[in-house]
Amino acid sequence: MKRVLLAAALLVSPVLWAGDGNTGAEFLKIGAGARPVAMGDAQVALAEGALAALWNPAGLGGLTANEVLFSHNKWLDDITDQRFIAAFALKNVGAVALAYERLALGDMPGFDAQSNLTGSLKSGDDVISLAWGRNLVAGASGGSGLFLGAGAKSINEKIAGVSASAFAADFGVIARPWGAAAQRAPWLRRSSLGLAIRHLGPGLKFDSETTPLPTEYVFGVGHSVPLSGDILTVGLDFHQVTGEDLSVGAGAEYWLKGLMALRAGYRTTETAGAGLRAGMGFRLRQIQVDYAWSAGGDDLDAAHRLTLAYRFGPAPAVPGVTSEVFQDLVERGRRHMDLKLYDRAILDFNEALQINPNDTGVQQLLQECGRLMEGTGGPQ
Repeated sequence: MKRVLLAAALLVSPVLWAGDGNTGAEFLKIGAGARPVAMGDAQVALAEGALAALWNPAGLGGLTANEVLFSHNKWLDDITDQRFIAAFALKNVGAVALAYERLALGDMPGFDAQSNLTGSLKSGDDVISLAWGRNLVAGASGGSGLFLGAGAKSINEKIAGVSASAFAADFGVIARPWGAAAQRAPWLRRSSLGLAIRHLGPGLKFDSETTPLPTEYVFGVGHSVPLSGDILTVGLDFHQVTGEDLSVGAGAEYWLKGLMALRAGYRTTETAGAGLRAGMGFRLRQIQVDYAWSAGGDDLDAAHRLTLAYRFGPAPAVPGVTSEVFQDLVERGRRHMDLKLYDRAILDFNEALQINPNDTGVQQLLQECGRLMEGTGGPQ
């Protein structure tokens, strides 16, 4: 019975009450991936990796290596949602990601006008999307810069044999201080602002009834703090969904030695999934596994999410103290460049690349130092 009720909440009710401000494709409101969900959906300023395609496409601009990700969410009985994302880092143009999302409700009982059982019916949602993101600040390093992203998606919803489709778009921006501002105020380099518009489109049409999509406007902030060689990241997002009141998501993530992450969060929302969240993650070289638990509410069982990601090429920079060391090395190298101590700057940048060999900003600084040193006739 609970499965039928949840299915009605996700699919049927928006069609029946579209005139009261409800929306269709409620599946789009379900958070994707274990890490973001465990942090209370506070992700618009912290989006990174392949999952950025579904939260804030601007976050794809920080991708330095190809990545594939699979996420599985079990609600109750045979109701599941699954996501598969393949993200590709492209030289000089940012990164693109292709995603497939599926909500499966399994077989549901069908009835005729006289309430007689007619057999089983299948209902569910399918979404295919393409997203792009890029850092617009040339030479920015350590994850700083101004990131811009956009995406397009095809949505198909099937309810008891009746289907509808729609197209929608996503847009996003992430700003992380760079240049002189970050050098003068080191705490700024660990802060970020994010803005995203998701599911912007004309709506789903079932027969003669059209229901709007759950267009969502999100603004959020994020900040990281070094603690005893580890790193604590906190986020706060404000969500405004079409036809709903303003909701808030807040969360925190604590990386231990760059190998294990502990997460917790809270989300206020009018739909299923409001309440406490918790989870953890493990990283071993190119592989990362994340788990999230979220309270069900309204007599529904809790949801469990599992995400598996694999990153091709060199492993990503380890969170924690190495991130701080990386930033310090880059800033020290820049200071040496300003003083025309190019040989020392080269040593700093080479050491920084030992931590994150894929940082294109540092690579460009290293090349510039080489050219400047040749122009001065050698080491200073």
